[in-house]
Amino acid sequence: MRPEELLYPIIVVDDDQWMYVYSSLDQLVQDMEPTFLDDITATFDGLARCLSIALDETANNVFVELQSPEPQLSRLQVHVDEFFTLWTEDDPVERLTDPREYTKSVSQAYERKRERRKKRA
Repeated sequence: MRPEELLYPIIVVDDDQWMYVYSSLDQLVQDMEPTFLDDITATFDGLARCLSIALDETANNVFVELQSPEPQLSRLQVHVDEFFTLWTEDDPVERLTDPREYTKSVSQAYERKRERRKKRA
């Protein structure tokens, strides 16, 4: 997938239910390393479509591929709800029905999140 085909934000969820929100491919590339890649359990674009991420260490390239052309909004909403419930002092983002509006809302909430020091049990 070419960078200009990606719809931002890119939302990445790791195996500890922590969520990362990237507004550009450059931001994602800066964080990408093999150990981080191994921890990723879900990735979505700005239309809540599932993505996969691969890293070519020899060329220092990150490849992002669309896994499904259809939005997976309910799946993304579960991940977002878990993140905000377990890792922040904030309420989960309102569950909007438009994927583009929802991911925009997630991005805004992520920017102003109040992180917890420890994950809720």
